[in-house]
Amino acid sequence: MKENTAKSKKSQERSKETKSRILGAAVLLFSQKGYDTTSVSEICTFAGVSKGAFFYHFSTKRALFLELLDNWLLDLEKSMEDIVKTSPNVPDALLNMTGIIKNVTNSSGGKLPLFLQFWSEATRDKEVWKATVSYYKKYRKYFAKIIERGIKEGSFKKVDLNVVSNMIVSFAIGLLLQELISSDEEDWEKLSREGLDMILQMLRG
Repeated sequence: MKENTAKSKKSQERSKETKSRILGAAVLLFSQKGYDTTSVSEICTFAGVSKGAFFYHFSTKRALFLELLDNWLLDLEKSMEDIVKTSPNVPDALLNMTGIIKNVTNSSGGKLPLFLQFWSEATRDKEVWKATVSYYKKYRKYFAKIIERGIKEGSFKKVDLNVVSNMIVSFAIGLLLQELISSDEEDWEKLSREGLDMILQMLRG
């Protein structure tokens, strides 16, 4: 019984490792070559796995792409939640979140170019569009709740939550896009902090 349990555990670990290699290979190839021009065969070769292993974990290349989107945004969400929990008030929490910009732009594996791939593919694929819009709406609601908390704690004046949350999300997306197209070496964390501070000044009244 113990032997079967040990074998099952090892099998699960190998399966998890295989999936992780596939995801890692996809991040690099999608970022460097683009989603459309990267084939399943190339991903398998780069990851060192068989096609059978690929299709065991992902039904299609699109399914893999969507899981990358889910994983990336869930990581961002967790980072933001950790910041909110450890910050003394809402303004500090929002300013501290600007450090996430640095983490995204400096992350290994080309995750920033992958961000553009998500948006590009969303314009052509209904399923990717649906997932992208779903997260966009989710983050607008998330920041609306944070701003509402700031109003209740007395940090902000009463404002239209939907308008302000849209401003914050649009500001964040705009910064990431600028980082992608800019050839200049900018301190994006500094720029994001200064820009967000201007929004917070407006909220303080």
